[in-house]
Amino acid sequence: MQDVNKYVISGDWRKFLTMPNERLLVVTRKHPLILLGPLLSLAFISLLGIVASVYLFIISFSSELIAFTVVITIVNVFISLLIKIFIDWYFNLYIATTRKILEVRYSPLASFNQDQVLLDQVKCTEIDTLKSGLISDFIDMGNIAITFDRPTHHDIFYLENIRNSRVIGIHLSNEYAQRGHYYPQGEMWYRDTSRRNNFAYFDETFT
Repeated sequence: MQDVNKYVISGDWRKFLTMPNERLLVVTRKHPLILLGPLLSLAFISLLGIVASVYLFIISFSSELIAFTVVITIVNVFISLLIKIFIDWYFNLYIATTRKILEVRYSPLASFNQDQVLLDQVKCTEIDTLKSGLISDFIDMGNIAITFDRPTHHDIFYLENIRNSRVIGIHLSNEYAQRGHYYPQGEMWYRDTSRRNNFAYFDETFT
């Protein structure tokens, strides 16, 4: 249980275990540093709006009251969008169990979306980990692409911009290879595209 817990962020996830003999493998969010881009853009636009308001209403029209009102409005909008960006990140979860993989996107009082793939209904699985550039390696952020029905690439499920992508990819490949003992028709591929010649194939030899 201790080995599994390091791939599962803290929380009560029992409501996602809806099938017999199902257990959690991974529960994770996107890397928190992906918030940096939207937050910097929002801060720059807000600051630009404040400077423009001060110049327009105080320097040009000498109206401090209007300038103050506009600045307060911009600050309120900035805080509201800041909270929304954080909430959207916090409630965007990737969950992998022994029976299914799903992405949950939840906005309180607004929407709840859930994309789900049932592993009992697929013939084979390919797991690719992808990283781009030195920054991704430095902050340990990458993508995991899970392909179902590999000959036709019928469906691809992405875990995007997550922390420890390579370790989680290997963890999922090992777990789903074990799954082949119970579902002999399944195949599972794992490939780490961030490291050359690092490739493993699990076939029906474990039936």
